[in-house]
Amino acid sequence: MRDIYTDEKCPVCTIAFREDDDVVVCPDCGTPYHRDCYKSQGGCVFADRHGSYTWKGDKQVLKEHCENIHSAKMKKLADSEDDGIDMTTVHSVEELREAMDRQLLKQQKDFPAVDGVDAEELVKFCGKNAAYYLPVFRDIISRGQILKLNFSAFIFFPLHCFFRRMNLFGVMMLLFIMLFGEARVLMADPGNLLGIAPEMAQLFTVLASAAMLAIQVFVLMFFNFFYFRFALKKIRSIKNEFASYSRREVLQRISEAGRPSLFSGLAFGVCAVIVISLGFQILNNYLGVAI
Repeated sequence: MRDIYTDEKCPVCTIAFREDDDVVVCPDCGTPYHRDCYKSQGGCVFADRHGSYTWKGDKQVLKEHCENIHSAKMKKLADSEDDGIDMTTVHSVEELREAMDRQLLKQQKDFPAVDGVDAEELVKFCGKNAAYYLPVFRDIISRGQILKLNFSAFIFFPLHCFFRRMNLFGVMMLLFIMLFGEARVLMADPGNLLGIAPEMAQLFTVLASAAMLAIQVFVLMFFNFFYFRFALKKIRSIKNEFASYSRREVLQRISEAGRPSLFSGLAFGVCAVIVISLGFQILNNYLGVAI
């Protein structure tokens, strides 16, 4: 008996075939029988279906099922590759981040280098927000689109500047904000130390308030551009300083330099507010302005 019938069931007695069983096969549909069962039945039990029926054993059905599953998986993998999505296995957050960075760089493979800085270096500098910033940087380079709204910078101003380690830019914007705030204080001083008419003082107060809002809107619209310029400058500085280091070490330094930090951002922001406030307090005391 052929091995393909071993453990398959005879359709007459429903007993599984053994290796030493005497088995006969229907010449029309291929259904196997114990010889005695075939004789007792007087022929094939599927005689009325001959011409449209072909016997398949459990082994063959299972084999075809597994082949169909495998084909479906391969098709899904092929479709995923066509969509630019790589299927991979990761075992840590670091490996996941590396995989996401590789996928992003693959999608942005024609990203133009600028000032000696390439896409991989910008991805490392921006960290987990690279998927947002890299297309923005691409538009700045390719189309000169420097206006792009960044609502995080607007809502969390000026903390977002310090969070992104743009300390100088953040201090300058904060200084302008507090400077116009100081102007409002001087205009509202009942002592009228500046000798300005009340109507003009009120107008200047409104203008100072508008200027404070204008600065925040300016940050909303142009933060991404200034962040791009900041990233280029910082990356070039690191590459020059560590020119003798390996590519991997340089990328690690770039990643560390650009990694956002909420704690350091808060700490620097609080210190900046305190220092600037003390400066204006000294000025108010000198002018005799009571707050």
